[in-house]
Amino acid sequence: MPPGTTFLALTDADLYSRWLQVPVTIDGDRFAATLEWGTEVRGRYEFVIPPQLLVMSWDFDDDNVPVPGQPLTGYLRVHPCEDGSRVVVHQLVDTADQAAFMEAAWAMVLGRLKANIVAAFADSPPPQRPHRGKESRVASSD
Repeated sequence: MPPGTTFLALTDADLYSRWLQVPVTIDGDRFAATLEWGTEVRGRYEFVIPPQLLVMSWDFDDDNVPVPGQPLTGYLRVHPCEDGSRVVVHQLVDTADQAAFMEAAWAMVLGRLKANIVAAFADSPPPQRPHRGKESRVASSD
């Protein structure tokens, strides 16, 4: 998809919901989504420069303190490339553990964008992901 189309998929709630496969709301500069395992992501678009830059302040409730908690800042850039667009995220973090977590989280989001953006613009959206519980992240010791 061209950069303008990709950018629209990141700023229009209906399109965002279609490719992310969970309900997304965008009200002015505020956005929110609840992922299928229950994590609530909320934040605001600090700067919107179509069709190339979104600067966002966001946080998530993952059995932690919800927003305003510890807001994170991310820079999402949409670059033109030979076959459409390339989306690059620069997420500000404080620790190596937080960087590893954010890398995996953004890989999931951008993976869904890549896999579902074409269907998001088609007449029939991709199916919503079913709600599921979180998997335990704690390793057991024997």
